[in-house]
Amino acid sequence: MVIAGVLGVGSLFLLIDRRPGFAWLAGGFAVRALLALSEAAAHATRVFENPWRDSKLIGFFLASYSSFDTGAEWIIALGCVLMIYATIRQELLQSNADLLAAQGVLQELVDHDPLTGLFNRRALPAVLRKSFESGATIVFFDLNDFKRINDSYGHQAGDEALKRFARALQGSFRPGDHVIRYSGDEFVVVAPGAAPEEVLGRLDQVRARLRFDRGSAPAITFSAGHAFLPVHGQPDEALRAADEAMYREKAAKQRRRGRA
Repeated sequence: MVIAGVLGVGSLFLLIDRRPGFAWLAGGFAVRALLALSEAAAHATRVFENPWRDSKLIGFFLASYSSFDTGAEWIIALGCVLMIYATIRQELLQSNADLLAAQGVLQELVDHDPLTGLFNRRALPAVLRKSFESGATIVFFDLNDFKRINDSYGHQAGDEALKRFARALQGSFRPGDHVIRYSGDEFVVVAPGAAPEEVLGRLDQVRARLRFDRGSAPAITFSAGHAFLPVHGQPDEALRAADEAMYREKAAKQRRRGRA
């Protein structure tokens, strides 16, 4: 009766708590509790006066119930193994999910520029790969006289200028366009599926935003060059062409200032 009570309570606890893989163990506890209850009742027929005292069927059960107990205990052992396996599996899945989440956070930190919050140069190859099927227009930007801002107003002003320029780019291009801080005062915009004339019209928006967001900060001007990446084109060649076009525009501006 003690065994029946303990295992019956254990079975109810497992049914309520519903731990991973609990079913076989709860079933084993329930079967063993019922057998213990039956065994107690069968022994009671031999102790107290009753109509079943001399029953052959009860006598057969009393002679063989240890075999039934062994079967029930094997079910309990199987339930323990399955429950431990299910618990370990759930913990491993949770650990794997936590590791993937941590990896995602670390990847975000690695691929983003801490000053501007934009993608950094490490993220550019993946961005270009995504544009392989759709084509893209690539625009290369370089701030004019950025060294002068750092030298005249200090590096804090230079950092603020970079953040202002990043905001102007993000606000001027489409949400699906990728704005990247390439290095120092150089930025790249990759506009998937966009024609050059569609993208170049946004450069005036960038200039307007820089004027609007200026306040008392030093003025920011930039040079830009673009190249079109066709569907299944060569990303490295398109990026190089945009870079070269930007430097040609920068050199032309310097020549014009020199003549002035």
